[in-house]
Amino acid sequence: MEYNIISSYSRLELDFMKKIITTLVFLLAIQLAAQDVVSRIEFEGLKRTKESFLRRLIKTKVNERYDKAKVDLDIERLNRLAGVAKATIKEETTEGGKALTYVIDENFTII
Repeated sequence: MEYNIISSYSRLELDFMKKIITTLVFLLAIQLAAQDVVSRIEFEGLKRTKESFLRRLIKTKVNERYDKAKVDLDIERLNRLAGVAKATIKEETTEGGKALTYVIDENFTII
């Protein structure tokens, strides 16, 4: 008799665990689908530096998932350039995703 009670308890426990796992997988899928996408990348304050050079230098690309760590790495790279005095980022949330604007303050002379 005890064996039947234990086996039925395990069956109920397994059904409950299946429901929990299914719910977690569903929530994870919603979270992954809800992540922002980079819809546009622009540069402000460019005088002598070419935009095509900066686009090749940064790792963040249009139509990819938005990654804050990758954007921070891009800002570090831009700040290390000899012709850039200061680089910052402006982020705007739009219907299509995130619009990123890199604000570049160039040096007067390149040393």
